[in-house]
Amino acid sequence: MELWRRSAGLPPEVVNKAFSLDEIRERNWCQRFIELMHNRMILGSYRYGIITDPSTPQYDNVGGSKKRIKLYEDTGNLEGLVDAANLLMIEFVRSRHPKKHFTDTGESTERVSRSK
Repeated sequence: MELWRRSAGLPPEVVNKAFSLDEIRERNWCQRFIELMHNRMILGSYRYGIITDPSTPQYDNVGGSKKRIKLYEDTGNLEGLVDAANLLMIEFVRSRHPKKHFTDTGESTERVSRSK
């Protein structure tokens, strides 16, 4: 476990309580976020089309997601995160990137200190 922590870039003092797989599924998930994504995808299908339909127009999903994240950073409006997530999912499904592939890079997000 310590080797995994080091490879993940976590400091040694970080010790997580052992959780069962069911507890992890319950605690490391936000069903409300998924529901909001799903509802907006349903509405979006009327505006933009079905993402798996080849005749649906292509959009700049990555650029659009960056704009939504910036909106969230500037305003705190969580809608930006939901929209960014949907745009990234659409990009995943409909990617036209010439080098598209999926490989675990082993990169982790940076840890930030908690505000007091």
